[in-house]
Amino acid sequence: MGLNNKEKINIILVLSVQSGMETRRTYMKGLDLRRQRNQKANELEEEERRKRELLTQRAIEQLHEQEDEIKRLNEVAMLINIS
Repeated sequence: MGLNNKEKINIILVLSVQSGMETRRTYMKGLDLRRQRNQKANELEEEERRKRELLTQRAIEQLHEQEDEIKRLNEVAMLINIS
């Protein structure tokens, strides 16, 4: 007992729909993987930005400390010269 034409067409349609669904599923997985990689890259970029800001802030603080130390040493030198 074989399949009639209508049954064969229905089987072909089901297989075609399943194939399309698998193709879309694979495509969506690819998009999701790309999104995850981009998110990780963005997180790394943000961490690098934070590190740069922290280093810049530390450098500014050290510069201010050095300026204060120079002022203090200049005042000491002036007092020594006055004496």
